[in-house]
Amino acid sequence: MRVVIVGGGTAGHMALAHVSKHWPDVELLHVFDSQRPTIGVGEGTTPDFIRWLDTVGISFDDLVTHCQATCKRGISFEGWGRSGREFEHEFLPRSLHAVHFSATKLPVLLAAKSDFSRIDDSVQSLQMEESCAVVLTTKGQRIEAELVIDARGFPRELSDDIQGFDSRSVDFCSFDWVTTNSALVTKTPSTFKSTITRAVARKLGWVFCIPLAKETSFGYVYNSELTSQDEASEDFHRFLSKQNVTTYRNFRPLTFPNFGRRDIFQGRVFHIGNCASFLEPLEATAIGVVVLQLHLLSHWRDQVSRGTPGSLVIERINRLHEDTLLKISVFIAWHYASGSIYDTPFWQVAADRFRRIKERSCLKPLIQQLDQMQKSAETISPITLAKLNSAEDIKLQFPNETSSNNFGGYSKFSFAQIAGGLNMNGLGFNDTNMRHDDQAVERQEKRA
Repeated sequence: MRVVIVGGGTAGHMALAHVSKHWPDVELLHVFDSQRPTIGVGEGTTPDFIRWLDTVGISFDDLVTHCQATCKRGISFEGWGRSGREFEHEFLPRSLHAVHFSATKLPVLLAAKSDFSRIDDSVQSLQMEESCAVVLTTKGQRIEAELVIDARGFPRELSDDIQGFDSRSVDFCSFDWVTTNSALVTKTPSTFKSTITRAVARKLGWVFCIPLAKETSFGYVYNSELTSQDEASEDFHRFLSKQNVTTYRNFRPLTFPNFGRRDIFQGRVFHIGNCASFLEPLEATAIGVVVLQLHLLSHWRDQVSRGTPGSLVIERINRLHEDTLLKISVFIAWHYASGSIYDTPFWQVAADRFRRIKERSCLKPLIQQLDQMQKSAETISPITLAKLNSAEDIKLQFPNETSSNNFGGYSKFSFAQIAGGLNMNGLGFNDTNMRHDDQAVERQEKRA
């Protein structure tokens, strides 16, 4: 069996290491243009990434040595919610940890741990034939494979075929309740010794701060429909000055859609990473979603080898991925429900978009699940949360809790930390204290 991976970013190299390690019997070929730049900002992760790294033979020490990695125990929210008090969304139990790492260095490490052949060329097109998938390159090569893993980044056709989640007739769906779509990113040689990602509310959006071993990555995340790049840049400079950061690279602008493919597995082509989906970086979900996609890919091969019809397995994979992305997107949007210390158009619109989810009839079952998670979380006191340092602690305090009790991968402990930090306990979708006047929001959007 020949497997071809196209794309040279983080997702492509994670697929490379995964297939090389878990499918040693296949002929593995990696095709990507080494001259094509990747996003390459500092990355935050979740504990799923650490567990996956162990399966491909990479240790935390390897990341420290090769990728400027630092330990991550969670996210600190500053200025979020009406009270504006700082709070943390920690990994629970606290024995879990993730990492911050340099995205430009990880692919080199993953490639060094993999066994494969490489073609340095850009992909012109992917074609489906009856018995195989075909990769056509810019230099005229034709490469046939039983499976192609597509990790080329945001699809070119995305802008012409992305609509609201309610529309079922398109290949891509927009998670339009997530309000951000742009970012300015930079790096500084200044280092901030920390084991936590900072998410700092600003009047035009929010800033992420990712501490690496020898530098720090910053990003100003905002909505370009409400704020110009110059306005975001001005506030970004102001923020960095307040952090006493005087030396940093020129801001690099990024734009992104919050989207998901309806089907990430199509015939003999499996889409992964930004080619399959993207959500704003608030909860560092990108790498975790890639890990999920790789597990789904392994599940496909395992089930087909046992005689399960491939079409049935592929349909299950597509629906599971879609459901997970949908829940993660709503979970991210939920962070904005209480706004922030800034009563500005960005925060009012972001909060209002979340509340309007309840108007989407197709999302009613999901909304009910979200409310159930929040109500369950309200029964957990801060004192109890403080005791959850190990898996044994959770088992002792919550003997009936299982890993399946989650919402897009997020447990009631995550809901308890965020709802408590944002002072949302007791408040639901229909609470009048959480709503802004629709006409006022629309007026502010027009003025912005």
